[in-house]
Amino acid sequence: MDQTQKGRRRSAVKVLPTVGVRPVGDGLHLRDSVLYLDVAGEGSLSFISSARTALAASNRVIATEETVRLIETLQKKKTKALICQYHRPFMLGNLKLELLPAGSMIGSALLYVEEEDRTILYAPTIQTADIPRVKEVRLKKANTLIIGAHHGTSHYPPDRDAEKARLLESIEGSDRRVKIYCASVGTAQEVIQLVAERLPTAVHPAIAKVNRVYRTLGLSLPTVTTFSPNRQSVAKVILLPYARTTCSRTRHLPGRDIYLHDTYPPSPDLRPADDEFFLSRSCTVAELKHIVAKVQAREIITFGNYAKRYQQEFLPLCANVRPLFARHQPTLF
Repeated sequence: MDQTQKGRRRSAVKVLPTVGVRPVGDGLHLRDSVLYLDVAGEGSLSFISSARTALAASNRVIATEETVRLIETLQKKKTKALICQYHRPFMLGNLKLELLPAGSMIGSALLYVEEEDRTILYAPTIQTADIPRVKEVRLKKANTLIIGAHHGTSHYPPDRDAEKARLLESIEGSDRRVKIYCASVGTAQEVIQLVAERLPTAVHPAIAKVNRVYRTLGLSLPTVTTFSPNRQSVAKVILLPYARTTCSRTRHLPGRDIYLHDTYPPSPDLRPADDEFFLSRSCTVAELKHIVAKVQAREIITFGNYAKRYQQEFLPLCANVRPLFARHQPTLF
């Protein structure tokens, strides 16, 4: 092959421009567009990937119906929402958008963006494990993959099935009442399905509100009672919101205290507990490598406190990996 033919072959390979993304708060902004990604800023138009994103009062959001319902219940505010279904593409200016199941909790979504001849898959949280009542993750090939960096060590997260078995063994083997502190949405409902048909279970009113949203969405849950510290309860298991770990009224109740984390690392401000377990909303780095291979991206953007560590993990799979960091958070790895 002569030099002219080699030159023609090189020119036939199209080099796509680097995607312009900038950190904004805990989320991102897609440059040269009106679209923000998981941003709670006043007045912004933001795609919201799950009900865990805190919103400002004037947020305009793009999200699934489940996410909108849960946000309105948890944050006690009405949202200005464009409710979207999975796998139903729509236009926003010159952007073609499509929501895909993320697999991490009900309503959680990835965002697939098409702009002229460029495609982007925004994947802040992905879970490949089978979680009851949660739609299985779905992927699409994209030029650019934007992925959240959630875990600082290769030891986390542990296997979900093994952790659930260990949690159930710990509860059933206890001769005392068990108080489990966990996230009100997602994790609490997963524990309810694990234990409520085996043992009498009560939940904090905040979790009971989320359960009602599940039922209005047609997602059944085992029967539980609503817990009140002012009433006697025969429940062997009490589920309490993570935020109640510092509440003296619940901490002083007799029983074992268990923390059920779904993000890593856990808050350093937590009081000591009798035991701790970990049910992650996101999958391991090894599982993410399989996702990277399926998406076949030419560019990967990692964001979050562990973006640099993820960059090193993905470099053998993709030559162009860029880490991004929120300006108000420390760079850890």
